[in-house]
Amino acid sequence: MIINDHEYKINEQGVLQQVNPNVITYDSEYVESRYGAIIELRKQMSMLRYGYMVGSIGKPTKILEIGYGAGDFIQLCAEQDIKCFGNDITGIPTPPKVTATDNIFEQVDVVCMFDVLEHFEDINFIKDLNTKYVYVSVPNCSQPLNIEYLSNDYIHLRPNEHLHHFNIVSLINHFDINGYKLLTINNIEDTIRKRPNTHANILSAIFIKENLS
Repeated sequence: MIINDHEYKINEQGVLQQVNPNVITYDSEYVESRYGAIIELRKQMSMLRYGYMVGSIGKPTKILEIGYGAGDFIQLCAEQDIKCFGNDITGIPTPPKVTATDNIFEQVDVVCMFDVLEHFEDINFIKDLNTKYVYVSVPNCSQPLNIEYLSNDYIHLRPNEHLHHFNIVSLINHFDINGYKLLTINNIEDTIRKRPNTHANILSAIFIKENLS
């Protein structure tokens, strides 16, 4: 299907994918443009995410955040005496007490990706993560077959930036085929990020790996 001059398809799990994207550059300027003006909101979001994680799986010993961006969440975790690793392609330094790593397959208790998974060209890398839990937040694409909705109402389409689009069913399906089962899913971030007169804006989910090595 063609949406706003860009080609998309639906895969077998129901995920909407952009075809042959011209992927944008991710650098410090990108992070500043997206998050530089919302410092207080970032802190609130980090506390919300931390509370949801600990309330769902307990306090982990080791965390890896892929795509830590401005670093607020992983810094908060480090301040709670959790051993923290951070991976980000922008080149932004990790916060204090957070170890930078190029190895996203570091052995940890939980891998976190907030507003990140949709940016990857290959989203099946999750099957090889060396972790018990994966905690993600992604935009909610509630009507992936509705071209009018995608063209006019879905604010997260962002061609060449957001390459994959999930709803509840397709997100669960995607993790299922990659060896995870759902632990919990909700729209907790909508307490901060809800947009008026829309469907649920953000999906937050924690998955557990079924066959731990």
